[in-house]
Amino acid sequence: MEKVLLYFAIKYDGNWDKVYEALDKKEKIALEELQNIEDKITCQYLTILSSQYPAGLKTIYKPPFVIFYEGNIDLLKYSQKIIAITGSHYPNVYIKKVANDMVQQLVNHQKILMTSFNAGVEILVHQLIKENSISGNSVVIINDSNNYDANQQELLLYLKRYHLVISEYPLHMTRENISPIDSNVQRILLGLSKALLVLPFADEKIIHSLVDSAFNENKDVFAVPNQIYENFATNNLIKNSAKLVQTIDYLGA
Repeated sequence: MEKVLLYFAIKYDGNWDKVYEALDKKEKIALEELQNIEDKITCQYLTILSSQYPAGLKTIYKPPFVIFYEGNIDLLKYSQKIIAITGSHYPNVYIKKVANDMVQQLVNHQKILMTSFNAGVEILVHQLIKENSISGNSVVIINDSNNYDANQQELLLYLKRYHLVISEYPLHMTRENISPIDSNVQRILLGLSKALLVLPFADEKIIHSLVDSAFNENKDVFAVPNQIYENFATNNLIKNSAKLVQTIDYLGA
């Protein structure tokens, strides 16, 4: 049955609704295609039937039938240590300093850092670990491993080798017309993490969407305040129920 799930995940490019419909209608599969389906991927995978499938994903809306990955999948066993992080796509000097301090503190407290792979802070988190040789663990959730520039591809290769990269979509297969606000990535990010840490940001729609989803999922949302003269949105989150963070101790570490 796991190969059946893999077959439909590949055929329908990770589209949950189409995979569900194929299963519901008992869509036919040629035996030869099913037997050779694993030859179509170069990464590893878990299905919802796998013993290693993360428990946190089973409780989210539309749990992925298959997750594709490269790296240390055992990191997902430690859900209470996983902190999701987001922040500005255009970090200034202050935000970069905040990110550096928070990453170092979280790693010192043996937290596992998880982000999507959008621009700015979410990539910076993993660059800090790589460039400063910080001995922490990180996880990236992506929507397309082929849709990044050369520097990002190099960083992804590092993460695949020493950390963990996962996706609901088959890795190494190019996808088209990807929405910049990928709700699939967001729901997995929140399903796998204990809490969401928001670093200072302006008014990026994708971050508001993630924060709203976190509140709806009853996740703890923590926010680092921005400087008083900056026109950033983080302080508004704090006014609207996000928990103020000044040091890692505020995360209950």
